[in-house]
Amino acid sequence: MHDDAVGREQDAQGSGAKGSLARKWLPSAAEVVWLAGATRTRAAGAGETDESPASGDIGPAGTDADADRSPAPAGERPPERERPPDAPTEPAPLPDQMPPPTRDSDTPTPDPSGASELPPGEPEAPRDAASDQHDADEEDERDESEATAFELPDTLPILPLKDTVVYPFAVVPLGVGKDRSKRLIDDAMRGARLVGLVAQKDADIEHAGPADCFRIGTVARIARLLRMPDGTIQVIVQGLDRIAIEDYTEEDPFLRAHVRLAPETTESDTETEALKRNAIVLFQRMVSLVQYLPNELAVNALNLDDAREVVYLIASSVQMELELRQQLLELDSVRAKLEKITPFLNRELEVLELGKKIQSQAQEEMGKAQREYFLREQLKAIQKELGEESDEAATINQLRDKIAEAHLPEEAAKEAQRELARLEKLP
Repeated sequence: MHDDAVGREQDAQGSGAKGSLARKWLPSAAEVVWLAGATRTRAAGAGETDESPASGDIGPAGTDADADRSPAPAGERPPERERPPDAPTEPAPLPDQMPPPTRDSDTPTPDPSGASELPPGEPEAPRDAASDQHDADEEDERDESEATAFELPDTLPILPLKDTVVYPFAVVPLGVGKDRSKRLIDDAMRGARLVGLVAQKDADIEHAGPADCFRIGTVARIARLLRMPDGTIQVIVQGLDRIAIEDYTEEDPFLRAHVRLAPETTESDTETEALKRNAIVLFQRMVSLVQYLPNELAVNALNLDDAREVVYLIASSVQMELELRQQLLELDSVRAKLEKITPFLNRELEVLELGKKIQSQAQEEMGKAQREYFLREQLKAIQKELGEESDEAATINQLRDKIAEAHLPEEAAKEAQRELARLEKLP
C-alpha cells in the first residue's frame, strides 16, 4: 500500500513535474480504507485484527508498485514508509467526513423563486388575511369597473328580441339566426361590441321594424361569440345601462338608431331600503320553493347594496310576463320598481306554497293507501300460512261455490266470475 504511493510519487517525478507538486503526498482510495480500518481497530482494543487489502487491489498492472507488493502478515501492520518533509502527519478524512464546500461570502446566492431580496437588516413586512382580502376586493372592483365602462356612440345598432327583456347588470345568452341579425353582430364585433337590445311588442313578427319595438331598452356589450355548425351564432351579452331610442337612422341591412342614456332615479330613504329588504326576503323564500332557481341567487341578492341591482336580479331570474318585464324597465324610479315587483313576489309565493301544500297532502294520501294495501296483503299471507280464512275470503268462497252449483250459461258464468274477482280485489 505504501509502496503504491511511493511508486506514484516516483512516476510524477520521472514525468517532469515540478518539485513542489511532486513532494505533495496524496493518499490513494485503498489507503483511506486501510487507515479507517486501522483507526476502528485501535478504538475497539485487543482481540480484533486489522483489515488490509489483498494483493493486486492497488496499483496499475505492470508497474513497479505492483511487482514489489507483498502481503503483510496477519495481525501486523505494513511497514511505515518515508513521507516527504511537507507531508501531512494525520490521515486524510473519509469522504463522509469531508467539510462542505465553502462559498464566497461576497457572492450573493440567487433566490430560485425569483423574489427580490430586501436590504440587509430590514425584515419583510408580514401580511395578514385582511390585507390579502382587501387587495382581492380592490382588484375585483377594478375589473368590474373596466368591464362596465363604455362610451355611448352617436348611433347604435338595434337588435329586436322576442319575449325577452335584457336588464342592466344582467349576463344573458342569446341565439342569433336571421341574416340581418348576424350582419348586425358582425358589424358590432368590428367596433366597440356595443348593441342596443329592445323587446318586440309582438313575438310573431319575423322582421320587426321601428314601430314593432319598444322605445326603452338596454345597451349591452358582446362578451363572447360562438359560431355554431348550423350557421347560427351564440352570443353572451352583458347589460350596461338603460337607453331610450330617439329616432331610427337605418332599417337596412339592420336597424340603427340615435339613442341616449336614460338612468333611473335612485332614492336613498328609509322606505326604499325597507322595500329592498322585503323584496330580498320574498325572493329568498321563492328560491327555496322553486327548483329551477339555484341557491346562489339568494346569496347574491342578500349581498347587493344597490336597490336597482336587486330589482334587476329578481326580474332576470323569475318567470314573468313580457309586459311586466318591460314595465319594470321603463319605470324611472327605483322605489316604483320595488313597489311593482313586491306584489308579484307575494302572489307567486302564495301560489307556490299552496301548490306545495297540495302536493304534500296528495303524497300523504298516496302513502296511506299504499301502507294499507301492503298491510292487507301481509295479513292475507299470514292467514294463508296459518290455515286460517278471513270473513271476506269465506264469503267469496261461498259465492264461488254457489256460482258453480247454479250451472249458469257460459256468458252468465263468465260475468259472475268477473264480478266475483272485482269483489275479491276490494279492500
